[in-house]
Order: sequence, then structure tokens, then C-alpha cells
Amino acid sequence: MYSRQNVTVKDVLEASVTLTNSIIKKNTKRFSFDIGEDLPPVFGNFQRLEQVFINLIENACLALTSNDQAIRISARYNETDGIVSVDITDEGAGIRKKHMDRLTEPFFTTRPTGRGSGLGLS
Repeated sequence: MYSRQNVTVKDVLEASVTLTNSIIKKNTKRFSFDIGEDLPPVFGNFQRLEQVFINLIENACLALTSNDQAIRISARYNETDGIVSVDITDEGAGIRKKHMDRLTEPFFTTRPTGRGSGLGLS
């Protein structure tokens, strides 16, 4: 079982970007990181959140077809709803509609051999 505690999303995102820095630099010249200063802690597990963010960042990097395409990471707190939201976006081609229902299926991938295991979102 994973222990849960109050986690600072900014710290998790910064650690995730540090761990993926080489793949980010290899795949894009246009990376932006915009984290709100007013993010409250969330209840969760640092390592599990970090792994989710790392997978999403790697997926974003691999979706790009040119290093002129951008990746953006942002996080905000909606005080009205009490929700911390994280957005990781890229300028890649996107996911085909016919694959949308398989996004969380373990080992599903549309990538060529050697370009991913298909475990990113599962």
C-alpha cells in the first residue's frame, strides 16, 4: 500500500521535470513551466504522482515531430472548487479517435518497436 500525505504539487512537478530534462531538451526547444504560487498541498503519494507526471511528459515528448513544437506544463488552484489542476500539453498530432477507448489499456501502443512500452497511461 502506498502511504498518502499532504504533497506539494509544485515539488512533484519540479522533480518530474528534473528527471525528464534530457528527453525534454532532446525533443523540444519550446518548453514552458508555469506553476501558480498559491497551490495548496494535496493528499496523495509523491512517488505515484511523480510517475504519472513523468509518463505524461515522456508521452508529450514522443508525440512531437519537430523540436520547434512546444510542451507546456502549468498548474493552478481554483479556490472556488477547491481543485488543483495540472495541465501538460504538447503540439503533437494528438491521439486518433479510434484509439481513445484504449488509452488506459496496459501495453497498448501505436508507437514503433523501441519507442515505448504502452504503459504510459495504464
